[in-house]
Amino acid sequence: MKGKPNEKVEKLLREIHVLLKRVDHLEETQRRAASFIKRLRIRLAKREKKISELSSRIKQLEYDDTKKSAESAKSPTNASPTSSFRGSVELPKQKAPPAPEPKAPEPKASKSAEEDKPTPGQEAVALRGLDIMKRNQILEQIIKPHEADVLAKFFESNASQPNPTHTDYVPSTWGGEMLSKRRQQQPTPKRAAQAAPKEEKAGPHKAMKSLMERIPTRKSDAVEAPIIDRKIGIISHGEGPTKGSK
Repeated sequence: MKGKPNEKVEKLLREIHVLLKRVDHLEETQRRAASFIKRLRIRLAKREKKISELSSRIKQLEYDDTKKSAESAKSPTNASPTSSFRGSVELPKQKAPPAPEPKAPEPKASKSAEEDKPTPGQEAVALRGLDIMKRNQILEQIIKPHEADVLAKFFESNASQPNPTHTDYVPSTWGGEMLSKRRQQQPTPKRAAQAAPKEEKAGPHKAMKSLMERIPTRKSDAVEAPIIDRKIGIISHGEGPTKGSK
């Protein structure tokens, strides 16, 4: 009896040892994650600082450009004070720069532009690829809860069940021909009424034969069956009994 408590204690000690190892492992992973997060934050702060410096530089350049454009727009109006000195001092006339000669169109550039245009086949392939990408994006979207409820109600309702009259719209290539043949072969009251007079016109001997076939016969009657058939045939044709028929 003393051995069982000792075994339980040893088992508990082993479990505690395993749990302590697991705790140490988790603490180590937490320290690594904290250091990794710290490095990421430092990197992010550096990038934000760089972005702020670049944005301020861009704003300064935009301000300088607007200032230069405003000064260039005001420069023709500032030429009025010099008009008072034209009478006393003649300023040297500046020669106007020569007008640039019109350049001939470059045929190579036009050819390259024409070559860059996609063919109708390439356009069709590109459009098809865009359609596939859109479809994949739609399929990857997560269904909202109310949309899931609507779909569940639809599939649980009777409207989701197949319509029993759908066989009328199936073409012959999908088995409609076989269905029509089976329907024609099915017995109906009208067809049974039409088939009854035909059996009456067929003659009494055929009716008698069908009745004889239906009657269960013994082995001893198998020899007399041809003689009975012959007698039936003679009676149906209106002939009397002959000597050979005995």
